[in-house]
Amino acid sequence: MARIRTHTNPFNYFERMKPIDFNEKFPNLKHMDCEIGFGRGIFLREWAKSYPERLMLGIEVRKQIVSVLQERCNKDELDNVWLCNGQGLIFLEDALPKKTLSNVFIFHPDPWFKKRHHNRRVVSHELLAVISERLIEDGLLHISTDVSELWDDILLKIEESKLYEPVENEEFWKKDYSSHWSLFSDRDNRSQFYQSFKLKG
Repeated sequence: MARIRTHTNPFNYFERMKPIDFNEKFPNLKHMDCEIGFGRGIFLREWAKSYPERLMLGIEVRKQIVSVLQERCNKDELDNVWLCNGQGLIFLEDALPKKTLSNVFIFHPDPWFKKRHHNRRVVSHELLAVISERLIEDGLLHISTDVSELWDDILLKIEESKLYEPVENEEFWKKDYSSHWSLFSDRDNRSQFYQSFKLKG
């Protein structure tokens, strides 16, 4: 399988959303996690299967990918998954109240190599601020990439935000983490960069 990145400009999606009461929709699920840009949905589906007591939210700008993953989740009879076509920042700002998420996952976001496109990168100062407000007190932000330039940019933004600090979480990265792009990275022996972060106390 070829390693092809299909970039989608997040600014092409600007529709605002209404607040969503997930406690009403899923009254039996007490913990809520969210993956921003789930792509093929490999991690999202496995996480939902491994932790059926948790609600897994998925947000993705590519509408066709959302439809494909929804069909796969329906086939797997996953009743703890909720998917949405949209932009991660808008979804978090509009749909979710503060202090609701236990985990936020951002895996292998589009690198947008050209300098004039850097403002399209998913991890921004604004997104980091909004995520910090939606995480519960002991919530975690998990980020990965195999692009060293992008990783340096992500770490710089996190440092500048002054909102997060790294936390040791090897059990998650070794036991739970797997994505479409990480499989390519393993196959091609590419360096992978990953880290979990907690809110500063």
